[in-house]
Amino acid sequence: MRKVIPLLIFLILAASAVAATQDSTKLTQIIDRVLAIDRARNEFIKDITFDVVSYEKSVESDGKVKETKKYLKKVYMKRLEGGKYSYHEDYLDYYVDGVRQDSKDLDKMAKEKAEKKKKRGGKDIAFDMFAPLKPDNSSLYIVTYEGIARKPVDGFTCYLIRAAADSTSAPEGVIDTLINCLYYIDTASYHIVLAEFAPAKLVSKFMFKMSTLDMSINYEPYSDSLWLPYRFHIRGKAKAMYFMGINFEGEEDYANPVINVNLSDRK
Repeated sequence: MRKVIPLLIFLILAASAVAATQDSTKLTQIIDRVLAIDRARNEFIKDITFDVVSYEKSVESDGKVKETKKYLKKVYMKRLEGGKYSYHEDYLDYYVDGVRQDSKDLDKMAKEKAEKKKKRGGKDIAFDMFAPLKPDNSSLYIVTYEGIARKPVDGFTCYLIRAAADSTSAPEGVIDTLINCLYYIDTASYHIVLAEFAPAKLVSKFMFKMSTLDMSINYEPYSDSLWLPYRFHIRGKAKAMYFMGINFEGEEDYANPVINVNLSDRK
């Protein structure tokens, strides 16, 4: 019996090592395919526009979600040198509690939204969602293969890849710019189906202190070789000075994409 126990321990450790090696190999294969698809997408899309419906919602004490504001807008993205995209939005209509606001209120709101977004460094669909998986950022993230998702996402069976910011390796101040992300990757095409992400570190800014901030982007096929975002969702909780916690939720739906129409007039 004394000889059997060490043998069992050895076999368990050996099996664990083999499984870890297989997971590492699988992870590398998935990431290589995903990044190749992302490069091809970036090379193809010089510019793109979307028609967008954006909602702001409040979460009541009983958990019910109430729509408070709705915006209709046009979003423009243009590829810059280095592969990143610029992002511009034109607000077309604005509703509060279902009531359409006049043009003066629309212009004022659009200006305030732009200023707030610039100050807080808010992320949008122009953000490089695959940055945590790229070799240049390997020292900043711990990336693991989580297997197959228990349930299909939008009908697609998905691999799960997790990227967690490594606070021990990130230089001072850099951790504030990183995200933690769970990727759902279609097992058949290797396109991203869903990204669930959050800031690696919540930074207190202005009068608000965030306790949670969770975001997600859903993607769908535009063609056999190209998938595009169709929904952005955000949900969080904040505390404003000495007031009670504020629960908020928002969503943007993207439709009617138009690709490569030469947006030379957009920054």
